[in-house]
Amino acid sequence: MPFSIASAELSGTLLEVLAYGVYATLAPQAYVILRNKGRDGLHLKYLHLTFFVMLSANTLHVLFGVIRVIHAYTTHAEMAGFADFYLNRLDSPLNIGKAALLTITLALANTLIFLRTYIIWGRRRQVIIAPALFLLVDLGHSILFIASLSSAGHRWSQSIMTWVLITFAASSWVLNLTCTGMIAYRIKKVQRQLGHFQNYSNSGKSLKYLLLILIESAAVYSVISLAILVTTSLGHASLYILLDITPPLVGIIFFRVIISGNEGLMLPGHYSSSTNNLNHAVKKSFESRIVVQIEQIVHVEEPEKTVDSVCSGSSTESVEA
Repeated sequence: MPFSIASAELSGTLLEVLAYGVYATLAPQAYVILRNKGRDGLHLKYLHLTFFVMLSANTLHVLFGVIRVIHAYTTHAEMAGFADFYLNRLDSPLNIGKAALLTITLALANTLIFLRTYIIWGRRRQVIIAPALFLLVDLGHSILFIASLSSAGHRWSQSIMTWVLITFAASSWVLNLTCTGMIAYRIKKVQRQLGHFQNYSNSGKSLKYLLLILIESAAVYSVISLAILVTTSLGHASLYILLDITPPLVGIIFFRVIISGNEGLMLPGHYSSSTNNLNHAVKKSFESRIVVQIEQIVHVEEPEKTVDSVCSGSSTESVEA
């Protein structure tokens, strides 16, 4: 017996409820961390906005899914095949609502990784031109996906909906890989620069831990996007399982970065747990470590070299490299 859409929706909803349980247990801890950080800076403000909007969207998504499955399997139970008929209606209000909430969650996650890349690269606009284009394509296709669902009853809309979902998953995948690669390159570059200074170990551990967290979260998100891309291309019913469990999984990744980042980056040194302060923290770290090096470099024979001038020149050159 082939794996039907009704069976996939039922399995996906059950898995979504389980994933949402994990997501809900992480929410209070993540909220306490965000509240303690405050709302200074663009990145922190967006983190607070993402937290509340994503929590609301994921809660409504699982609620819509449960209601939809209960209605499919309990209403007109005497009619054979009613569950398949009901769940195959892609243009139903509950299904369109679920799709809209899914795209909201993915749009928030994609915008967050784009914003993180922008901040870690020192807000250099010329550097994030390509990620910005990928993000615009991704947001545009999310809108087209909702529009295609609303007219899913027409034959022509089925092929358009499949094409839009494929390009939506592909653009999300490319955006995630691009931004993660840029973040990893930036952090590794800072690591190499810090390696020239003494007392590097604590800051090096902080940056290494930050890099591992971002790569881990990017790997999970990339696997989800790639799986959606493949199952959509193959037309397999397991696509509906992936679409159901994606919102809580993305939420878990979001909380994982906040919680693990806060725990791992609270090491001795100048680094805070917020990627918003990376460049500022790197500058402070350079300045503090260069003072140690100056004691070995600056001698009585060279009175014209002052501590302030060497600090200013070295830290500026290192940070802007």
